[in-house]
Amino acid sequence: MSRLPFHAFALLGVALLVDLALTVPSLAEPVATHFDGTGQPNGWMTRTGYAIFMVAFGIGLPSLILGLIPLISGWFPTRINIPNKQYWLAPERREETLLFLRWHLCWLATLMAFFALAIHHLILMANASRPPALPHTPFLFMLGCFLAGMAVWTVLLWRRFRKPS
Repeated sequence: MSRLPFHAFALLGVALLVDLALTVPSLAEPVATHFDGTGQPNGWMTRTGYAIFMVAFGIGLPSLILGLIPLISGWFPTRINIPNKQYWLAPERREETLLFLRWHLCWLATLMAFFALAIHHLILMANASRPPALPHTPFLFMLGCFLAGMAVWTVLLWRRFRKPS
C-alpha cells in the first residue's frame, strides 16, 4: 500500500500547527467559535482554548482513530466490524485486511485534518468581520466537500469488503 495517506496526514497536521501558531495570536479575545443557523455567534472560547481544541480536533482525534486498528486487532479482534468479516479476517487474508484498514483510516484522518484546517479558516473569516459572522457560502461549500469525501470513503470501504464472486 502507498504511504501517501500517511504523508498527507502528517503534512496537514504540520500545516495546521503552523497555521494556528501564525494566526491564533491575531484573533480578538474571546474567539467566536460556534454559530447558529443564521451565521451569528452563540459560542465563544479563549484563544488558547480554541488553539488547544483545534489541535485536538484536527490532529488528536484522527490520530486516535488511526491508533484504534492496532489496538482493536490485537486486543479485541472480534470487535472489528466490516462487511463479510469472517471471510476478510480469515487467517490467510487477515494481515492484508488490517493493512488496508489502516491505510483507509489514514485517508479518513487526512480528510478530518483537512476539515479542521478549513474550519479554522472559516473561524478566521468569521472573526475578521464586526460583529463576527460565519460566511454561509464558504461554510456550505466546505461542508459539502467534507460530506462528499466521507461518502466516497464509505463507498470505497464497502466495495473493498463486499463478498467476493
